[in-house]
Amino acid sequence: MFGAEKSMAYLIGHLATAGFRFLLLSPGGETERFFRENAVSDAYEIPMLRLERCPMVLLGRMLHLLRSNIQALHRLRLIRPDVLHANGLQSLLQVFLPALLLRIPLVWHIRDLSHPRWIVRLCGMLARKILVPSKAAAEKYGWLGDKVCLVANPIFPAVPAQHRSTLDSAAVDNEAIRTLLDRNSGIFKIGLVGQIIPRKGHDLLLDALPGILDQVPQARVFFIGADLFKPDSRFEVSLQERLQASPGLRERVHFTGYLRNVEEVYGALDLLAIPSREETFGRVAIEAMAAGCLVVAARTGGLTEIIQSGRNGLLFDPENPSALAESIVELALNAGLRGDLIGKGYETAAQWVVVSGESAHRVEEVYRDLCRNQQQIGEKP
Repeated sequence: MFGAEKSMAYLIGHLATAGFRFLLLSPGGETERFFRENAVSDAYEIPMLRLERCPMVLLGRMLHLLRSNIQALHRLRLIRPDVLHANGLQSLLQVFLPALLLRIPLVWHIRDLSHPRWIVRLCGMLARKILVPSKAAAEKYGWLGDKVCLVANPIFPAVPAQHRSTLDSAAVDNEAIRTLLDRNSGIFKIGLVGQIIPRKGHDLLLDALPGILDQVPQARVFFIGADLFKPDSRFEVSLQERLQASPGLRERVHFTGYLRNVEEVYGALDLLAIPSREETFGRVAIEAMAAGCLVVAARTGGLTEIIQSGRNGLLFDPENPSALAESIVELALNAGLRGDLIGKGYETAAQWVVVSGESAHRVEEVYRDLCRNQQQIGEKP
């Protein structure tokens, strides 16, 4: 559904053709559906949930972690996998017990730059190999030593417009989505695609919106996505409450909810805004470029490795709504610059598809090295 899941699905699809077989441990629901459609047929549901930094619920979270680990241990004891690949910190914490007790080589795929150092150190001790998706992440976690391996996130090749599936009929009943897909509406459509969580910077785009509307009164903002772990989360509610208190903005901002066919969404937008406070990679930038959509992003993390400001997109200083507004206005009013950026964006997306194949081969090497080492030390028959 999100960047980490899409990246893992592509890797699994490639590695399945190289003789690897995968069992997915997931919380079920949308995650399991996505992987069954795109990568794996075998899946097992365990009770995962998002962990939160809240002392009041610490005991409950610890008990939930124990339950997840016990269920994972029961399943993995039966099949004895050669490698356990934890796709993010949340996943690692919910399967660390079987990795230890069954002595399964553990690969930790880091998907976040904001982990506390102490927990990174602890999880780094558990993992035999640590994969990071960007130079920014490799630099931040370089102190973990030669366990760290840079593997750029793979990108699916762009899907030609004539072969894209349409949005769910139920979704088209949503007024926000009808407005988004209306190509004759005469509005300038600004999208933010991703989970509705503070790190993605939805509030910063709202801060920038008055400045945008002063110069581009036909602008509209579309928040495309949801917090699938916590529908109606406190952050999303705060955004809604803020709009209710600002009649001038209320009609200019639309919440579409989570949409499966995101390729169609990028093609409907005029511009993708990525005001993230932190972004380990930023695959939405490449997906948007592949669909011919302009990109304006915060100068942070992996985004700076994808976007060359003024060539294939625009970068602005993070946590700076005024700079975000200026960048969006510049593109909205400069047709020549828009055309140049879109053309270079296509080239960038094509280059990343090539990088994707290299990433899959690198992960294959990691798996095979771990299996060879396991046999040499006699830990596995």
